[in-house]
Amino acid sequence: MRLAVSAAAVAASLCLFVAPSAFADQVIPDDLIVQGSTCVGLDCVNNESFGFDTVRLKENNTRIRFDDTSTSSGFPSNDWQLEANDSQSGGANRFMIVDDTAARIPFSVLAGAPSNALVIAADGEVRAGTLVSQRSATSNTTPADPDAVLDALRTLDLSTATFVADPAAPRHLGPAAHDFHVAFGLGPDDGTIAPADVAGAALAAVKALDARVTALPAGAQGPAGPRGATGARGPAGLRGATGARGPAGPRGATGPRGHVATRRIARLERRNKRLEARVARLERQLRQLLTGGVGSCAAAAC
Repeated sequence: MRLAVSAAAVAASLCLFVAPSAFADQVIPDDLIVQGSTCVGLDCVNNESFGFDTVRLKENNTRIRFDDTSTSSGFPSNDWQLEANDSQSGGANRFMIVDDTAARIPFSVLAGAPSNALVIAADGEVRAGTLVSQRSATSNTTPADPDAVLDALRTLDLSTATFVADPAAPRHLGPAAHDFHVAFGLGPDDGTIAPADVAGAALAAVKALDARVTALPAGAQGPAGPRGATGARGPAGLRGATGARGPAGPRGATGPRGHVATRRIARLERRNKRLEARVARLERQLRQLLTGGVGSCAAAAC
C-alpha cells in the first residue's frame, strides 16, 4: 500500500520538530489545496468552529490587501484593500473598499443598514433605498407634515464643499449631516444623510408650496394688450366684365335740307343705312359674346 503525503503536510510536520523555527514563515513553492475551512488571524484557536464559513479572518483588525507589484510602464498598479470597521477608538462600524494608493474610501457600508438599501437590478438599474419605495416592506408609517418640513427647511443651511479625503475633487452642494439630522430627526445618527430622506424632504416642501400657491385668490384680469399693426394691403381683384350696351336713342328729326344736291344726299343716306346695319350687327355680336361666348355666336351666324 502506497501513502500519498502532500508537501503542505510534510512542511507542517517538520515545523513541529524544529522548535527554534516554529514561528518562521513558510514558503510553499506549489499549489496549496485545503479540503476544509481556513482561519487566519491572531485570534484563531484550535478546534475552531467554522459553521458554514470557508475562510475566516479573526482578529481585532481584519483586512484583505491587494498589493499590485506591476512595474512595467503602462500596466495598472493601484493597491486596494477590503477593511472591516475603523481601527481607532470611537471609529465607525462599517465595511469599506479602500483605494490604498490614493488613501481614499470610495465605498462604505455602515453597520445597521437595512436590507436592499442598494440594489442593482438585472437590467442594470441602480436603486437606492428600496425599502422606502416598497410599502409592504415598511412599518410604523406616519404621514409627513409638508408645512412642518418646509418650515424646517428654511432653517437648513446649504453650502458647497469638497471631501477632506479628496480636496481636489469637484465641489458638492448640500446640508451638513449634523444640521439635517437636527432639522428633521431622520437617519440613524447625525453623521450620515440618506439620499431617500433628502428626496423626501424636497418632495414634502414642494407639496407645501403647491398647496399655498393653489390657495391664493385669482388676481384681476390685466388690461388688454396694444392693437397689432395693420397688415399689408392685398393685391387688387380681377376686373369685372363690361356691361351690355344700351339701346340706341330715338333718331332726331331731319333738319331742313340745304342746298346740297339731291343725288349726293341720297348716296349719303344709303351709306348711313349700311353703317347702321353694320353697327346693329356688331351690337348683336357683342351681346352674344357677353351672354353665350364665341361658340354660341358662331352657331347663331352672327
